[in-house]
Amino acid sequence: MLFSEILGLEKIKKELTSSYSQKRIAHAQLFDGPKGSGKLALALAYAQLINCESVFNNDSCGICSSCIKYLKLTHPDLHVIFPVIKTSKNPNPLSSGAIDLWRKAVLFNPYQSFEKWTNLYKEQYIEGTGKNKISRIYVHQIHDVIKKHYLKTYEAKYRVVIMWVPEKMDTISSAKFLKLLEEPPKKSVFLLISESKKNLTPTIYSRLQVIN
Repeated sequence: MLFSEILGLEKIKKELTSSYSQKRIAHAQLFDGPKGSGKLALALAYAQLINCESVFNNDSCGICSSCIKYLKLTHPDLHVIFPVIKTSKNPNPLSSGAIDLWRKAVLFNPYQSFEKWTNLYKEQYIEGTGKNKISRIYVHQIHDVIKKHYLKTYEAKYRVVIMWVPEKMDTISSAKFLKLLEEPPKKSVFLLISESKKNLTPTIYSRLQVIN
């Protein structure tokens, strides 16, 4: 996504593009705002910008190899984490198991709420009483991210992790993720997209650059 495609939010877009041009890319950033505020769209545009091969006029070019993959949300160095639901058939689900549906939903509407996405996720992947369960980000998902981060990047300048609704991490996953933030792999950027930053673990929140 390009910044030019996002309506309004000019002050925030200027802050983000300025941080890139001044080479002040924080390794852990929190995009916080109410439903429909464009925070996910901003994070995706920022991820695309910092990996663009030919930045033009404070925005990604939209036509280089990296941008083409980002526009389809298929870049191999872009990783997405969102809350999932454990079932008897799938006790350790990963976000990657539903990534095709997520891509389709976000490309159709990058402003959609997490609630709407969750309903879509349950409809597609969860059966019976499982639909009444609350989705979480579990420690096995954090382990999966750690494993990927200590591999060499495929082609990007920065490996990017988009974590949607980080306040859904449970206690164990929060502790594991905190250690990752304290000792971040080089050239890795974590972009957290929150709907309620007050529900984040204080120790994690203190290590994030917050964009309201």
